[in-house]
Amino acid sequence: MTPHLRRGIDNYHGFAVILEIMKLLNEAAQEKIYDNRIIEKNIRIGIVVRKQYQERLQNLPDDESKAEWINIDEIKESKAD
Repeated sequence: MTPHLRRGIDNYHGFAVILEIMKLLNEAAQEKIYDNRIIEKNIRIGIVVRKQYQERLQNLPDDESKAEWINIDEIKESKAD
């Protein structure tokens, strides 16, 4: 493999990595617009349409089976000991 060809492959690999990072950053930014702390603001200024937000909430998976249930009274008692 010639040095010129090797540089081209290295540059392509670097470009692919940059594209993947940009994709991940874009996905993270898209998720942030639905953050509970700012969703009402984003709806008010038109970044999010309320109907789309409500559909998104309805389509969220039910993760109840993954939840760890705790008893607050037991925690208070263990701290009191």
